[in-house]
Amino acid sequence: MHDLRPGDRVRARSPRSSFTPVETAAHHILVAGGVGVTPLLSHARWHAFWGHSFEVLAVGAPHLDVLRALGPVTVARDRRKMADLLGPVVGTAPWKSHVYTCGPPGLIAAVAAAARAAHWVGARVHAEPFVAEPAGGPFEVVLRRSRRRVRVAAGETLLDAVDRVGVAAPRLCRQGVCGECLTGLVGGTADHRDHVDAAEEGRIALCVSRAAPGETLEIDL
Repeated sequence: MHDLRPGDRVRARSPRSSFTPVETAAHHILVAGGVGVTPLLSHARWHAFWGHSFEVLAVGAPHLDVLRALGPVTVARDRRKMADLLGPVVGTAPWKSHVYTCGPPGLIAAVAAAARAAHWVGARVHAEPFVAEPAGGPFEVVLRRSRRRVRVAAGETLLDAVDRVGVAAPRLCRQGVCGECLTGLVGGTADHRDHVDAAEEGRIALCVSRAAPGETLEIDL
């Protein structure tokens, strides 16, 4: 993009959302932290239009008057109060409910923890972070199919390192929420930082996850 000049032609495709409501859900719990209310406001409008069952939990979020006009809203004074709310709300939600969180990593982690404590499966927990996880330390990765060994620098993502050596890899959101870049993890212990349960599937999200300290990864790429 930064190399484009006025008059250049570019090929584009339609937008793809990695944070869409699940239409078959019995109930939707929308958890908004600060400016993370932005996509959830769209969710709330969509649910209100179609008459879906939903509720909003918000902490430090704007547009509360708009949200209250659409449906039930519970406001937490701070993150500690939000943590107190999450357990009862998730624990008493109707069967086949889904929860959606947009906010900082700490809030996303708290919602995921509450869902696990209530024995929710990962497929019912959705998140869109607006703050990227820190890169972490350097490590090495072996690309099995490409027969390459690549060093990933401290300020570099695994996906960027693969790009640097000319190996094609899928990608979309670059935030560990869409699952597009999930790749088979063949060897080594990963520091999983995604929000799509890659660890449970024996895969790794190239855009955000890294090797655990002292580990060398081997991936199916």
